Amino acid sequence: MDTPPHRLGLERVVEVYSGHDDLVGMTGSGYAIGADLVLTSGSVVDPGAPCHVRPPWSARWVAAEQVWRGRGGSGAVLLRVADAPWGELPGIEHVRWARVAGERSGYRLRCVARGFPQARQRAGFRPAETLSGLVDTPTGAVSKALGVSVLSPEPESVPASLWHGMSGAVLLAEPAGQLIGVITAGPAGYIQRRLDAVPVTALLGDERFRELAGVAPGQLESVAEGEPSVTLSGLLSPARLPLPPDCPDWMLLMARHAVVPFLGRKEELAQLRAWAAEPAALSIAVLTGRGGTGKTRLAGELCAELAEAGWDAGFLPLDAVCGPLAERATTLNALRPALLVIDHPEPSAPLVGELVRRLAKHGRNPLVRLLLVTREPAEAEWRRRLDTASGGWLRRLTTTTIQLNGHPLTLGERAEHARAAMKAFAPSRAVLPGPPRLDDPDHGLPLHVHLAALMRLRDGGEDAEPEREEARGPGTGVVGGELLERFLARECAQWARVWPQGYERVDDVTMRQAVAVLTLTAPTTAELPGLLTAVPGLRGRAMSTAGLRGRAAHMGGWLGQIFPGAERLSPLGPDVVAEQLLDETDGLDALVLALHDDEGRTLRHLVRMLDVLRLAANRERVRSALRSLLSARIGRLTAEAAAAPGTRLGDVLNAVLGLFPGLPEPAGEVAGAAGASTPPRRDTSLGSRALGVTLAELAVRHRRVSGEPTELAGALSLLSGRLAAVGRVGEAVVAAAQSVEIFAAAPPYEEAAGHAEALFNLAACLLLASEPGSALKTAQEAATRYRILAEYDPRYADAAARAHHNLACALLEVGRLGEAVQAFEAAGGDAAFAADLAGVLSVLPAETA
Repeated sequence: MDTPPHRLGLERVVEVYSGHDDLVGMTGSGYAIGADLVLTSGSVVDPGAPCHVRPPWSARWVAAEQVWRGRGGSGAVLLRVADAPWGELPGIEHVRWARVAGERSGYRLRCVARGFPQARQRAGFRPAETLSGLVDTPTGAVSKALGVSVLSPEPESVPASLWHGMSGAVLLAEPAGQLIGVITAGPAGYIQRRLDAVPVTALLGDERFRELAGVAPGQLESVAEGEPSVTLSGLLSPARLPLPPDCPDWMLLMARHAVVPFLGRKEELAQLRAWAAEPAALSIAVLTGRGGTGKTRLAGELCAELAEAGWDAGFLPLDAVCGPLAERATTLNALRPALLVIDHPEPSAPLVGELVRRLAKHGRNPLVRLLLVTREPAEAEWRRRLDTASGGWLRRLTTTTIQLNGHPLTLGERAEHARAAMKAFAPSRAVLPGPPRLDDPDHGLPLHVHLAALMRLRDGGEDAEPEREEARGPGTGVVGGELLERFLARECAQWARVWPQGYERVDDVTMRQAVAVLTLTAPTTAELPGLLTAVPGLRGRAMSTAGLRGRAAHMGGWLGQIFPGAERLSPLGPDVVAEQLLDETDGLDALVLALHDDEGRTLRHLVRMLDVLRLAANRERVRSALRSLLSARIGRLTAEAAAAPGTRLGDVLNAVLGLFPGLPEPAGEVAGAAGASTPPRRDTSLGSRALGVTLAELAVRHRRVSGEPTELAGALSLLSGRLAAVGRVGEAVVAAAQSVEIFAAAPPYEEAAGHAEALFNLAACLLLASEPGSALKTAQEAATRYRILAEYDPRYADAAARAHHNLACALLEVGRLGEAVQAFEAAGGDAAFAADLAGVLSVLPAETA
């Protein structure tokens, strides 16, 4: 009875009792449509008897007063509840009202209803039950009744008491939960195993009801079966996960396990609370800070608080939204206020931008908050790209920016963190050693303090001797590098101790390479042995394939012990620890190439590997491995990205290519791949469009170095089309203008087709930039050049049609309608339509035509 209602999905469901005393009356169901309003059926509420309501998560009945009743004894009723226990629940005022569309003949809408078994006395507890079914297709735009065929549970198994008690429950359309009707169950319905309902259209036809319920004009939706829809809560990953028993030390440091109590950051958490409480339906906040500053922990703390208050809150994996966002018609629905945390949005600007745009255009969701967690500064280039991809919505919706880099821990805060961490990490009632030395600037980061506290405990309370500067390994120059090296060395020693008995041991290099494979791919238990065959140290000189697989299986079992997981094994973390491991892994270049080429490697493995390598690219060895992979496999990577448009591969490949703008090795291959591509279609995936821009930019750089003017002009022309496709119209105009200028300086009739295409692209970009006057002359020249080319070579007929269509648009924009019709007809438009339009224009005043 004390379970918070939002955890049961019952925050709006109420039991209704109408009667003069506790022993003689009738119960039914109802639904809260506001902080003090309940919608129910007239068959439940006796106008001459007192009425009370009770939510299923409370034992207290609360008095209710009828404030509106529909026509007929079984019509709907509105009750006012002065002291409603649900009044403070977040989003309780937000209701989506919808009519059932009848246009799709043969399709019946799925729906759900929650209510209570009927009883003739108020005493006792009756649990809420759920019925699901199909709504009959309405016969008109405004139906007087809705019929529902019950599917689950089996109608024969539904007791009569529940059937009658469902009267007053509301019908909710699935999956978005729009309110479409109020059930008016009766004896005939039980016999026929059907539910009848008053449709929402009948309720909203009453002005007084609309006034009481606060339904504004235009708030009524239409809902039909088959409309693509995704519920945001179903995409979220939990911000908190229980700590596995007997887990390795590195798991104690993971933010998602929250082993150390949350300390400090009170001002930042208060800012985020205030942001979440803003009245705007959709708002964005940006949380920045380098690795170890506590970004993920702070975001997780906000998730935990809001989830306890009734929100849907968690981390939104970008892989989960690739599919829904690939479909233009898919809507993203929130059932209650929602907090979506996106970690590392930088490489996926097109995808996140489309998510922001889709949420901004929705207009019917309850409160939705989007928290972007990034290492990059708030004013960095990624934010500009994301704003462009969102159509400017990011800039308009971002109201809060918090930068943690400027607030390192003070000495007092470090001591407090260290004491709390040692207490959390140590066994119960253990005698704790004194805190470690924390005067190093590296200890300004919470993660490094927790790591130092853990090492202090494991070292028996003795401070390790600091290493000489010249003796430092790969961690040199990295914040906390020496501490991370010590921690990893200890972890590796622990891993070696649990090596399975009876199997040949491997050396330290091979062991680290195996852990690197798991860290780079996060595989399932079944996938891991196949991926481990890429580890060079597992291959003996004369080892058979069966022998190699056997050794990989043994190593996979060993890794499963130290990196336990549910669906997938848990990769090494936190991020800074994983990055340190990769930077200390000998032969990382060869290992990454072997993983890419491994036959067991999936596309999901590749996306994660590129993501992890990109995040650690500030480490010299990791950057070298990433560069080697791009140099050797850029052709295969781009081909795989093009073949998988519904994934993040295009996004992450685009991001890692951006790290190497001067990459010499693949430049020729990239230029060729980009130059051979056609301009992207409107249905090209978001990631592929961004990748196309990067490849075209690399092609331009390559052509500038080669010094061939017409090849550079062609690359610039292609770049202009790709820039326009991702919304970077201003840059597209500049690139197209440069291309036209270079072609114009070439000898006459040389590269005539390229010159015509450059003119076409420039005109199109100017039209997109809302400069039709400037576009007109260019569009005319492009159409003329392509028309001449098509007269000599029919292969240019389609290009000529495109150019005339472009010209028609430019003429239309400047008001020259008659010439626009002629250009439309020249583009291959419907001749009869063009003739009719010309006839209409002929009778209009001359200044109009």
